[in-house]
Amino acid sequence: MMDMMKSNENLIVQNAAKAFIYLASRGIIDMTSESGQIDTMQKEKFLQDLFEQNELSITYYQSSGVYGFKIPSEIRKKAGIGIPVRVTGKTREIVVDKLFDIFIGRRIASNGKTLANLYDSFIDTRKKDPDFAAHTVKKNTEDWNKYFKNTMIVTVAVEQITPKDLMDLFKAMTAGRKMTRHAFGNAKGLLNQLFDLAVEMNLIERNICREITTRTLKFKPEACKQEQVYTKEERNSIVNYLDGSENVYDKAIIMQFCLSCRVSEVKALYWSDIDFDKKLVTIQREVVDGENGEQIIKNQTKSGLSEGNRVLPLTERAERVLATIPKPENKDSLIFHKDYKPLRTQTINTHLLDTCRKLGVRYFSTHKIRAWGITEALASGMDQASIMRIAGHASPQTMRHYVRTARISKDIRDNFDGVFN
Repeated sequence: MMDMMKSNENLIVQNAAKAFIYLASRGIIDMTSESGQIDTMQKEKFLQDLFEQNELSITYYQSSGVYGFKIPSEIRKKAGIGIPVRVTGKTREIVVDKLFDIFIGRRIASNGKTLANLYDSFIDTRKKDPDFAAHTVKKNTEDWNKYFKNTMIVTVAVEQITPKDLMDLFKAMTAGRKMTRHAFGNAKGLLNQLFDLAVEMNLIERNICREITTRTLKFKPEACKQEQVYTKEERNSIVNYLDGSENVYDKAIIMQFCLSCRVSEVKALYWSDIDFDKKLVTIQREVVDGENGEQIIKNQTKSGLSEGNRVLPLTERAERVLATIPKPENKDSLIFHKDYKPLRTQTINTHLLDTCRKLGVRYFSTHKIRAWGITEALASGMDQASIMRIAGHASPQTMRHYVRTARISKDIRDNFDGVFN
């Protein structure tokens, strides 16, 4: 009977602690006012579960007259924030209180706003905002779940997070060169935006995440992608094969090869975007997929460049393609459409795949058409500033990805052979 009562008592203590932690971690109760309601036994039970110890290994050091507990290294690494190696106090109860405060008491401030709270608000807003494509929201969600969701830093009150906390997290993320700089940049970019939101909400005065220098971090080398874009010969083979086709999807493929912009931008081209006299094409909108799969035309491009819309040269081949398409009286209408609706990227890719199979060339999606154009321009010697402008890249960091993938031109190879042969 006594054993059953003790078992029930332990269960009550455990459930009470878990319930309290659940409520506190979600900002349902105020940690600063409620923490006194958790007694030492409940705190110790929580810590035993956390450290997977039947009894906390708190040691009394007779020489110094203090109690101490060494926090396991795996717990400190998993926490993702600045956790001390050892916690000491004049009494055992003080050590327990300090440990509990480190792992729970720090988690919620009076305003209850954590990165987890901010993320929920951030992602909900993005889902409802037509300016953000569904795939962008999906990528944000993937990065959150992979890199941040299960770390302690997202449960800490945002104003309590220090630059050291963030740097500790970044070091843990990149330790052993387990992620590329590109992947890290995407993940950190999400945190940057969450801290921006915290500034907007007056939770913090400045965005410490954007201020952190990560140059000392070591990253996994990007995979060699020299063979992951079309060659000039493959591009010419595809374009020549499709030349003269009456299929609107084939015409859209040729146009993308001629402009080297995003397929979403080709799909959104209006006749009013074409200046046949000056032989120019203005890129000022794109087609994105809505949350329910519907096609939405946005009057802006992905990068939203501060200097305005991009203007690209209209090549002779592109002009020949447009000449085969009947021009409507209303210039504010789509050039490439199916029943007056934007083409679907998946169908364009299906046509491209079929063409590649017939020609016996490697198939890459329409996204790689854009990659072909940028890498070919780099290999030809065009300056990076001009390429950034043509490609619609808002930052040099994005361009670096294509610098890595640029193939070695014949001129470079000939010069190399002349020096090292």
